[in-house]
Amino acid sequence: MSPRDVLKGIAVLVCLPFALMACGGDAVSPEVDGPDARPPIVAAPDPADQPAENPIEQPAEPEPLPPPPEGTPLPPPSSVVLSIVSEGGFVPVERALGRLPTMVVYEDGTIVQPGPVPEIYPGSLLKPLEAGRLAESELATLFQEIREARVFNPDADFGFPGVTDLDSTTIEVVLDGARRLATAYALYEEFADDPALTPDQTDARAELMSIVSAAFAAAASVTEWTEPGVGDIVVWTLPYFAPQDIDAGPEIKWPLETDAISVDPTLERGCVELSGAAARMVLQAARPATQLSPWMIGTEQYSVVIRPRLLEQDRCEP
Repeated sequence: MSPRDVLKGIAVLVCLPFALMACGGDAVSPEVDGPDARPPIVAAPDPADQPAENPIEQPAEPEPLPPPPEGTPLPPPSSVVLSIVSEGGFVPVERALGRLPTMVVYEDGTIVQPGPVPEIYPGSLLKPLEAGRLAESELATLFQEIREARVFNPDADFGFPGVTDLDSTTIEVVLDGARRLATAYALYEEFADDPALTPDQTDARAELMSIVSAAFAAAASVTEWTEPGVGDIVVWTLPYFAPQDIDAGPEIKWPLETDAISVDPTLERGCVELSGAAARMVLQAARPATQLSPWMIGTEQYSVVIRPRLLEQDRCEP
């Protein structure tokens, strides 16, 4: 064996422990052919770049539910599970009587709220409603927050900010088959830190406002709204005073018997609850009516207020 062959054998033995390194200095190019050629060095893959064998699936966004078909009758008031109502305040009596709930949610996920109103005066006598459907997950999330709230108990104290002539907000819910409610005066963000409130009252009002915000967030998840059918209604009559310099619209003839409704001279108002064919007749007659239209009942003119019965308390007598 020649000295050259001996040196070559030693080089091979020295290189064996360093299989991933080039001996003698420079790395061997992968293009080199022959018995001394080595495969190229390939970096190990980064585990972060590899798909997981069992990836964790993200929960899918809840599919929006189609709204009730146009004109579908609303569920009965007995199936309401959440309502937000504003009452009181320094407003005309006809506005107070005709004020719609801010929101009503039924146990099947149907949600109802006042519809958009054109900015004209006098506006239509019949205020529009719109109905949608909440996904089951949205309804569950909303009621989880309600269930964790501490404000639906008789001892809850929301205090009274130092302002007058504003409305009160009442939130009524059904939990475990029991109806519970919370009422707060002047529940507005600008009075959240009113100096007339104690720290505990401030916290209670903040919790109640959080529930209202959660309800509006749930309503915002509805992607399509339709006009529901109105079945039962409450109708009030009030003394009529002709407006000055304003077109009140055409006179409306009362379509039912005159003894169906009359004005109590003591209260200066009358009221009747209607359903079925009688309600449909009054609603049909009211289609062209404005808020100022005179209604001819018998031989007298009256102002009329019509409100759909959405809640159990929507009655002539509270």
